Order: sequence, then C-alpha cells, then structure tokens
Amino acid sequence: HAGTYYENINYNGKNISVIGEDKETTIIDGGQNDVVVRIVNGETNDALLQSFTIRNGGGTPISTNGGRSVTGGVFISESEPILTNLLITENNCNDCAGLIVQGQHWLIPKPLIQNIEIINNNCTGGGCSGVGVHIYNAVPEFNNLLIQNNNSDGLNLQAAAGIFADFQYWPANYPESIIMEDTRIINNSCSSGWGCALSLDDTPIKLENVLIADNYTGERYAGIYVGNAAKLEIINTTISNNTEGQNTSGSNLYINENFSIWL
Repeated sequence: HAGTYYENINYNGKNISVIGEDKETTIIDGGQNDVVVRIVNGETNDALLQSFTIRNGGGTPISTNGGRSVTGGVFISESEPILTNLLITENNCNDCAGLIVQGQHWLIPKPLIQNIEIINNNCTGGGCSGVGVHIYNAVPEFNNLLIQNNNSDGLNLQAAAGIFADFQYWPANYPESIIMEDTRIINNSCSSGWGCALSLDDTPIKLENVLIADNYTGERYAGIYVGNAAKLEIINTTISNNTEGQNTSGSNLYINENFSIWL
C-alpha cells in the first residue's frame, strides 16, 4: 500500500519480491540508520525490488570488497536481484551512494537494474566514490537509468558524483562488461575529484544510447575519466558540456596516457 515505511530491509538470502504500489507514493525511509535495503546473501534474479522511493540511508559506512567505505540507499553484494521502477533519492550521509553493487574476483554478479531514477543524493566525507552508483567487481545491466543532481563533497581524486566503477584485475580479463543502455548522467557536481560523471578503474563497460552532459567538477575531467585501464565500448552516445574548475583539457573524456584502453 502507499505510504511511508520507516525501516531498513534485509532480504537475508531469500528470493522474495518486495513491491510497492507506486514509486512516487510508496516510500521506504531508512532513518539514516543503515543502508535502506540490503541484498547481500546470494539472492538470484528471483529476488525483486520494485516501485518504491528509497531514501534517507546512512549509518556506519560498510567496508566493501574493494577496500572503500560506503553506505546509502541499496546495497547489493554477490547477488543478482532485479531492481525496477525505483526512485533513489535524498540519501545524504558520509560516504553515501544511492546504489552499491559489488562482487568478488571469483564471483562477478550481474543484477538487472532498469527504470531507475537516482537523483538528489549528497555525499560528504573523505570517500564519496560514486554518489549515484558505486560498483566493484560486478557487471550490472542498466537500462533506462537517470542519474541527476547528485553531489560529491569528497576529497579523493575519484570522488565521482555519478558512477564510480573499479575492478580487481585487468579489464581484458573479464568476459562480460557492465552494460549501460538508454541512460542519462546529467547535472551532477563534485567539489573536487576527477571523472565527476563516470570514473573508471580497470573497468569493462559498454555505453549505448547514453547522454553524459552538464556535469561539473571543481578539479578536472568532469565527464568520463579513465584513471587506469578500461575496456570501453561506446555506441550512439553523447558526451558534452561537462565543465571543470581548473580549465584543463579533456573535460568530456580523459584517458590517462600512461595506461591502456580497449575500444
């Protein structure tokens, strides 16, 4: 039923369906106690989260498999659920991320994430690696994703307000890639950091019908930043009008010349 539910949900390894009446009127509020929703015990694509607003996550940041600290809206670890028709918003916390997806080097999960709006989330603190989406060793399939008006006040170089993705090994070693289709990453801002919209580290990723525009960083490289290696496929994608405070070259797409990229 429609309404606001003040709770934190843990699927506890069960392939259950949690379905709201409508994402605009059915709200799960985490009270800044923890991530709002945990799906972290090997759930399969029979697990479903659908038609909610997810807001007000926080609490003590979680140490991820990649050695970073995050908390926020939805945390998926070593699981492959389906997320659909969600609004992830107003998660304002230290080391905050709207959506966290992680795996292990021997277990690369591929959850399906579709028709999702991740907007108006704010991160403070030293971390802030992916205020919209934080990915480590996982190849989620995104379809019809909006990442907009997220803000990073993090101080590290990879303090992305849009998406941060990192893998343990060389990207050419992975047979599958992150799939991102029909997606907009727009109007996100970073007080510092490189790759405010999309920061990639050893990442295999395919972008198709994606718009990356009007993002801003107070430092460098507001659009896509490839800090190490990447296996990058870009199809019918626009990267434009991303601006930076330091006015250096490469504001829309920057690839570190000392490393490798596969196109």
